[in-house]
Order: sequence, then C-alpha cells, then structure tokens
Amino acid sequence: MLRQFLFLFLFSTVLAPARAQQDSVAPVKAFRFTYENDFFTATDYYFTQGVRIEIVLPAFRKNPVSRLLLSLHGGLDEEFGLSVNQQCFTPTSIREDVILFGDRPFAGAIFIGFHRISVHPSKMLRITSELDLGGVGPCSSCRETQESIHTWLDNVYPHGWQFQVQNGPVLNYTAKLEKGFFARDHVDLSGHGTAAAGTLYSNLAAGMLFRAGWMRNYFTVPDAKTKLRFWFTGGGEIRAVGWNATLQGPVFSKNNPYTIANDDLRRLVLQGRGGLELSFRKLHVQYFHYYLTPEFRTGLKHSWGHCRISLLF
Repeated sequence: MLRQFLFLFLFSTVLAPARAQQDSVAPVKAFRFTYENDFFTATDYYFTQGVRIEIVLPAFRKNPVSRLLLSLHGGLDEEFGLSVNQQCFTPTSIREDVILFGDRPFAGAIFIGFHRISVHPSKMLRITSELDLGGVGPCSSCRETQESIHTWLDNVYPHGWQFQVQNGPVLNYTAKLEKGFFARDHVDLSGHGTAAAGTLYSNLAAGMLFRAGWMRNYFTVPDAKTKLRFWFTGGGEIRAVGWNATLQGPVFSKNNPYTIANDDLRRLVLQGRGGLELSFRKLHVQYFHYYLTPEFRTGLKHSWGHCRISLLF
C-alpha cells in the first residue's frame, strides 16, 4: 500500500505541471520533508512517528481538488501543494504480545493530502485548507516501518501490531484561519481557529502563536531572497475532540481487536509547542517540541519532536 501511495504521489507531481505550466498565480515552489518522532523526547509510545513529504507548485492550482479548497476574498494564493503522509501510534509498551487494555491501541494512517494557502497581508489573515484521502489500519505499513527501524537500530523488536485497528478509509477536510494581532520588528502574536471533519479526525481547535527574533512578516509570501533569519516560536491550542480513528477505530469497522470506548475519550485536550526556526535564502529549517495532554481517561501526557526542512526552488 505504501508503494502505491508513493507512485500516485510521484505521478501527480509529474503530470500536474504538464497540464498547467503557464500558470504562475501561486509564486511558491518548494519541497518539504517533515519528520516527527517521540525518540527526540526519549520516549517510545503513543504518537511514535510521523512523516510528511510535500511538493508545492503553482501548477497544482489546476488540480480539480483545488476547487474544493478555500481562499480569502481579495487575498493572494500563497501556495498549492501535494503531500504523502504517514502517522504511526503505539501503546506504552511494544514488548508484549497481548492487548494492553486501558492503553492506547496500535494504529496507523497513510494518506495523500491536497492543500491550498491563501493570505491577505494587509489584513494579517491566512487560511490553510487541506483534503486528505487514504486509509487507516494495516494498509498504513506502520507495522513494517517500525519493525524495520527497530531491527536496523538493533532496538527492542516491536510486538503487538497484530492487534492494531483495522483497515478503513480516510476522507478528511481541514481548514485553519489565522489572524495577526500585532507585529513589531522582533515580536509578533497571532491567533487561529481550526476545524477538521472526516473519517480520521473530527475536531475544533483555537489557539495562539508567539514569535520572537529576527524573522520576516508572518503574513507575507516567502521568497528565495531571504537573508539569514533566526527566531523562537511558541504557542498552544485547546481542542474539542469529536472523533479520532486512531483511538476509536475506523468509522465503518466494528471488528477491531481493541479500541478506546467513546465514554473514555477526553473531549477536551491541550496541545503546546515551542522551538526554533532558521531561514536563509532558499532554505528553511524548524525544530519544535510538542506536548499533548491525555487523550483518554487512562492515558498519559505525551511529547514528541518535530523537524521540518523546506527548500524553495
């Protein structure tokens, strides 16, 4: 399944520019690689690994899916992108070949994402929307990924993946609206609201973002002429959870070995992040440390590291 998704990703990347090579509405062209792992925080449970590979091209504006994505009235189309995503989750122990009741279930998701970002610099507004299509369950290849990594690192061999949530479809739509409150030479503050609906995640969230250092204006379109900049980023949000298939299993599947019961789900969770970002010409690097409060009644708080490398071209 992973190979099929990678093939579709590469096929779409090559085909879309051929259909719309004259279109230059969106100025950003970029490649991004994001890697998330709780290894950075010396743990090995819950959200154990995430990978996101993105291609951003103006030509993706011609993708029919882009018509379903949002833009700001009077704003600028900052970017259109296509991504492949894998998210993997485990309980607190991978040493047992039994179901750990009261713990998080094994789960994985893999999907292709189509996103659009629209920005209105003078009003300090940005809207990001994304449509995700894929699957949750063994089709994600999370079992094979973790087994391969642990074997390569000569780490403890993971047991228990046979009890992961079963296969189901991923069809999700997410929209995030950001509004700047103030911006000075070396400090700015913005707020955001996010809504997600679908078979993987359904939730509402609101939060704040604070930055301090030597950085470009948050609501301008990035370019390849940026001089060296370095800044701190910190923020957090409160999230109201309606559905989480990695905890509750796929919407249309009732044969899961083990899931978290609806009554045990925490309907309000807090998530925070803090880290550093560096930008120089075509290169942008960021590292964040994420923190998440317990997602279910018997769950634990959790943290992980997030690293992203972006290259404009």
